[in-house]
Amino acid sequence: MAEPIDYIVDDNGGYKIENGDFVKGNATQQHQKLLLLAEKGEIKQFPVAGVGIRGYILDEKSTSELKSEIGKEFEADGMVIDELSISNGIIKVEAYYGD
Repeated sequence: MAEPIDYIVDDNGGYKIENGDFVKGNATQQHQKLLLLAEKGEIKQFPVAGVGIRGYILDEKSTSELKSEIGKEFEADGMVIDELSISNGIIKVEAYYGD
């Protein structure tokens, strides 16, 4: 599967516009960010999708629980994970959409 081309959103969650047109581009990192931030039930088409990372931070859940949830959600979205680590509060993910 090729990398997803989608409409790009800006840092405020609005669609990015250049020269009066919506911007399209590789949306892999955008999808990853949205999956990390989304709580279960927030994505209407896929109500069980989402990591809900804010809850992990606020509830001080374990790093291993968070890592497991990220892996599960990214794989469910069709990504292949080459690397997933959490160290000192920094999440490092190397993942791409596979065949």
